[in-house]
Amino acid sequence: YESIPADHPLLLRLANIAADNGVPIDIHFDPAVAEMKAPEWLEVPPNPAAFKANTAAFERLIAHNRNAKIGWAHAGSDMLGHWTPALSRRMLAAHPNLFMSLRLGPGRAQMSFPLLPNGQIKPPWLALFGEFSDRFVIGNDQFFLGRGVSGGPAATFAQRASKVRHNANRFLAALPPEIARKIASENARRLYRL
Repeated sequence: YESIPADHPLLLRLANIAADNGVPIDIHFDPAVAEMKAPEWLEVPPNPAAFKANTAAFERLIAHNRNAKIGWAHAGSDMLGHWTPALSRRMLAAHPNLFMSLRLGPGRAQMSFPLLPNGQIKPPWLALFGEFSDRFVIGNDQFFLGRGVSGGPAATFAQRASKVRHNANRFLAALPPEIARKIASENARRLYRL
């Protein structure tokens, strides 16, 4: 596990560069709303034994330059268990330059995963997607292996890619069509200027 403070001077500078050039930036950020002991599965050195609260620093980054479009990567695949619809709603309401990319793959904290086993979307998440339908995109980071690559983290992530794509299709099929269209393509075209 690696992290730097979200309001680190270099990230604030990156926000300014992104704003000046009209390009969004994606931030991989695992929220810890309060200090917490590391989850059992992360209790392996050199990972930290505890995580400090970090959402205030992330909000300082987002607010630093409101012209910077900040993408919060991996909604739906929370590793610490704090990324809830309530937190998402509060952050989206407070920060008009924030959007979220959904990663609908295997995650540790299933309360953040928006799909139920039957393929329906959990009601709190569905309400959030309806309320902020112009602020979500399907996550765009997938792993594909080149010839001759057979091991390591890239291979592990590549093995999960088909499940992520399958879940994304299930997710989009469960949304009302107008919201699915926005999240599947229209928002990405607008935010990434495609």
